[in-house]
Amino acid sequence: MKSLQIALALLAASVAAHGQPVGPARAEFLPVLEKVADYQITAMAAGLNPIKTGEGYPNPRGWVQAALFVGLTELADRSANPRYRQLILQRGEANQWRLASRKYFADDQAIGQAYLWAARNGAGAAAQAEVKAELDAILASPSSVALEFTEHREGQGLQALGCQARWCWSDSLFMAPALWLELSRQTGDARYAEFAKKEFRATTAYLFDADEGLYFRDSRFFSRRDAQGRKVFWSRGVGWAFAGLARMMDRLPAGDPDRAQMAAVFQRMAARLKALQKPDGYWAPSLLANGPDTPPESSGTAFFTYGLAWGVQRGLLDRATYEPAARLGWAALLRAVHPDGKLGHVQPVSDRPDQVSADDTQLYGVGAFLLAGTAMADLAAAPPKVAALAPPTDAERTPRAVVRHAPERFDDLLWENDRVAHRLYGPALQQAEPPSGSGIDTWAKKVRWPFMDRQLKTASYHDDHGEGLDYYNVRASRGVGGLGIWLDDKLWVSRNWASHRILKSGAEVASFQVEYAPWPVGTQRRVWETRTFTLPLGTHFTRMQSVIHSDQPGDLIVAIGLGKGATVPGRGSLLANKAQGLLALWEPTDRTRGAMGNAVRVDPGMVEDIGADVDNHLIRIRVKPGVPFVYYIASVWDQGPDFRTREAWEAHITQHKLDFNAQ
Repeated sequence: MKSLQIALALLAASVAAHGQPVGPARAEFLPVLEKVADYQITAMAAGLNPIKTGEGYPNPRGWVQAALFVGLTELADRSANPRYRQLILQRGEANQWRLASRKYFADDQAIGQAYLWAARNGAGAAAQAEVKAELDAILASPSSVALEFTEHREGQGLQALGCQARWCWSDSLFMAPALWLELSRQTGDARYAEFAKKEFRATTAYLFDADEGLYFRDSRFFSRRDAQGRKVFWSRGVGWAFAGLARMMDRLPAGDPDRAQMAAVFQRMAARLKALQKPDGYWAPSLLANGPDTPPESSGTAFFTYGLAWGVQRGLLDRATYEPAARLGWAALLRAVHPDGKLGHVQPVSDRPDQVSADDTQLYGVGAFLLAGTAMADLAAAPPKVAALAPPTDAERTPRAVVRHAPERFDDLLWENDRVAHRLYGPALQQAEPPSGSGIDTWAKKVRWPFMDRQLKTASYHDDHGEGLDYYNVRASRGVGGLGIWLDDKLWVSRNWASHRILKSGAEVASFQVEYAPWPVGTQRRVWETRTFTLPLGTHFTRMQSVIHSDQPGDLIVAIGLGKGATVPGRGSLLANKAQGLLALWEPTDRTRGAMGNAVRVDPGMVEDIGADVDNHLIRIRVKPGVPFVYYIASVWDQGPDFRTREAWEAHITQHKLDFNAQ
């Protein structure tokens, strides 16, 4: 008990000193983790069964025990106590290294993750052979069940939903994919990895909610709402998926295109989860119903804390943004630990948000706690990993204006020259990382050659590797110069581009054209757009020529925006000049990443007014449907080679000569 009291006291002291929990040194995590693990191991040996519903200790190959053993593998990798390794090996030997009985069911494959760990830690080929044989049987005769986008009835179980044959519930993303990917890594056989990646894509397309950025637990929840009309996202169900993503990515090489797609989903989830965390550090059992009266729940909280800490340590999540949330979650988890090491506030076996008490515990909750604690220990032991960026070749150092379609990055369109770099989100991201939209991203650039492709290959493009980084946050805003139609004091915007055509790339000019599918403006009108982007060498200004069509006659008020507070919280320094058709925002200086300046310029003769909505500063112009018009966007980073101060930047964008004649 003394070690647990020490860790809690250290945490409390750090909260008092810093106003937020600061993780203790790595050595202080292990006593707490070992105490919680030891309590659960002793309880299992005594036959003390905390199960209230569902399966329990009688199934040593089942998912309940499997989740505990997955956590124990991470503890065994870090603890000097040999008992955790011995227990994992003994469980595998007692199970004869066999998976549970249902051939395709992800839950019944989960225990194999511990077996493959054992294969690398003393058990040898026997621990791998049985897993390989059972997965080979699936590859030889894959399930023919289709994932259909239909909602199933209340009262149907996973078997009725077809989920014993396909990964069509969120928990499955933790249970099975890491097993397949690890077997691929151990054997060198890519078939296992390809199967896992294909099934992950199908599951994500089926269950990932396009608006909330969270996984539904299963199809029964597609249209379910609580008493207040909110969607129901079960904390542990989402947690299984979030933790599963981390475990999948750990088993894929950094340059794998599917890993990049997983990272995009993971980052989108992290942003949403951070916003949903309660002030006490817990996440509510139903994530959107997160009022102050909701009970603590430790299993979902543990999975989220694990994912956030893992993501920061791997360089996928910004440390300043997400480490405080991970620490806050860990502090909440420590409060759920009883003096004897029992982990409380674990919602019992279920498939939806339910009641939970301080005395409720379960093996999978302990497994999640061990994952969270070991990830926090790793974060305390070493700074986040930042992938190295290889020096550019002589050819790569050549200044040029380029545009590229990046299907491996969810259809991003990337364009840059020797001064500036931008990104436009594509249709694939609209499905995988909602609510992405038609706002325009800008990157902080400090070199004269194209760097975006090279930066993306690091898998940590939000970190500066010497050439720049992406730290501008478009969110739901217009970013740098995205547009919409202004009607009834509201901005009506398109979704991501629907089609594209590259016109010029690789020399003096980068140019491309995109089409935006029709979108509603109010209730009586629809519009659609064709826009051509042109960026020559030697300028910060991208020329936009737009044609907006309408199914109704009459002028349109087009509002072109600059997102508010996209780099760090704060309003920034706004320069608005109606007579010059100018809107510019110098974002507040980030302590480590500097400041960004962004601007929009339009034909002054078209300006109606300058204003704002909740997300954007807006300059509004009057246009006629079907008639092309021209405007420009521009960006700069104060750590780049051109403009280091707001005053110098504003003088440049004000005085720069621009041609607003449509071509």
